[in-house]
Amino acid sequence: MSGTSITPQVSSKNSHVVRVKMKPALDESRIEELMRAGIGVLDFDAGASVESDAASGGGADRSFSSYITFTRDGGYGVLTNESHTLTVIGFVEGPCAMFLDEEYDGEIITEKAFQFDRYTVIEDTKSREPELYQVLRNYDPLQTMSNVTDEENKGVIYETFHEAEEQGDVLRV
Repeated sequence: MSGTSITPQVSSKNSHVVRVKMKPALDESRIEELMRAGIGVLDFDAGASVESDAASGGGADRSFSSYITFTRDGGYGVLTNESHTLTVIGFVEGPCAMFLDEEYDGEIITEKAFQFDRYTVIEDTKSREPELYQVLRNYDPLQTMSNVTDEENKGVIYETFHEAEEQGDVLRV
C-alpha cells in the first residue's frame, strides 16, 4: 500500500463505506458466483422487507439500517466470504437496492441485494492483501452488514480499490 491518503469525506451521496459478510441461505457456489458478479446479498429470512421485526436472528436492525443507507446513497463496499478466501471491493452510485429471488432447499427466497458499478475480485485475501484481510477480520464479530467508520480502515479499502483500478483490475457492470 502506498502512504498517500485518498480518504474522501463521508458525509454525502456515494461516500458510504460498508462491509458485508456474505452468508445468505444459499449454496457456497452460488454465493461465490454472486460475489464474482459484484453482487452483495443480505439475508435474514425477511423477504423484501427491511423492517427488523420481520427478520429472524440478531443483528438485523443495524444490518438493515446500513443496507438502506448504502443502497440509497451508494459508496464503497467490501464483500467477503466466511473464510475470507474471496473478497470483492467495489463502488456503486446510489440508489442501488435490488431484490433477488433465489432457490434454496427447494424454496424460493427473496434476498436483499445490490450490485457494484465497478469492482475488483481478490483471491486469497490473507496473502495478497494482508492489511485488508486484517481490517475485515476485525469486523467479524459484527453484524452481517456494517458501516466502516474508522478512517484508517476506510483508507485501506480505498487504497486497495484504487490500486486495482490503476492496474486495470477493476471490472465494470
